[in-house]
Amino acid sequence: MNVNALNLTRFSGRRWGALAIVVFVTGLTIATTAGAATPGGPKLGDHWHMAFGVWNCGVWEPFIEAGEDPLGIHTHGDGLIHVHPFTDEAAGSKATLGVFFDVSKISVTATTVKLPTKTLNAGASCRGGKAVVRTLLWSTKKAAQPTVVSGDASKLPLRDQEIVVIAFGPADAKIGLPPSAEELDDPADLPPPPLSAEALKAMPAPPKVVPLVVTKGTPPSTLKITDRTVGAGDGATKGSRPYVRFVLYLWRTGEKLDSSSWQLGTQPLALSRLGKGRLLPGLEKGVVGMKVGGLREIVIPPVEGFGKDGSPPVLGTDTMVMVMQLVAVSK
Repeated sequence: MNVNALNLTRFSGRRWGALAIVVFVTGLTIATTAGAATPGGPKLGDHWHMAFGVWNCGVWEPFIEAGEDPLGIHTHGDGLIHVHPFTDEAAGSKATLGVFFDVSKISVTATTVKLPTKTLNAGASCRGGKAVVRTLLWSTKKAAQPTVVSGDASKLPLRDQEIVVIAFGPADAKIGLPPSAEELDDPADLPPPPLSAEALKAMPAPPKVVPLVVTKGTPPSTLKITDRTVGAGDGATKGSRPYVRFVLYLWRTGEKLDSSSWQLGTQPLALSRLGKGRLLPGLEKGVVGMKVGGLREIVIPPVEGFGKDGSPPVLGTDTMVMVMQLVAVSK
């Protein structure tokens, strides 16, 4: 099995996920119209990202779980709308906010916001005023202010790097960009950048023998971290991106599931940026604090790994053992 077959992120085996809903309100009067979707939408093979949010009278709605996505417009629980059409039914002018609403079980009208767990009705008391429903749109993160979209929000065309917010609250409330806008700089589902030729040359050499682990007896029920070699280079900290060589074993069988870039000079595995909750919990906890050149053994019980659902060939009851060498860190 190779690294592409066993996804070490929290979104393994999923094309959709929980959506961070961030709702807010503004009193701006600039307006644009949501009508028939215009040409210029995503083509098959494109991979676009939009930030999305809903603010309910000053309180962020909790993350919601999006449904199955047969078309290619979904979320990974990062507050982004991921737009990469699987079929013509979600490409071009057919790529609209309404497709995303259908997957996420959201409905927005001029007077109502229906979420999976509640319904918000205009006219309700909010912060000393009456709540209204608005759809706000930023063309980019750098836009000075949003436009207020008129018409049916579900017909709004999806565009790369734009930010759309469903606002429920007083018309004169002021608020900035939703937190999900920061995710546009580093989406969870795009491949991390490879190391440069210069960085590859600077990587520490791997151990002469690929490390072996012994998986006998009952595995530990909690995360176990053991440093085989303590490194001396830069450290893996929150906000950084680690590059690693690793070997992964299944405790139940002793089988080696994966070996990534253990050869000198080959590209290591680039992990997701730390601190964003994208990696398996045990893997993220295990790599934090390592220094470049360090070699660490991490025993990952199910609760810190893929959980009760597993990820074939890893069962929901399986413990994994990873031996990992940190070879580079980027900020």
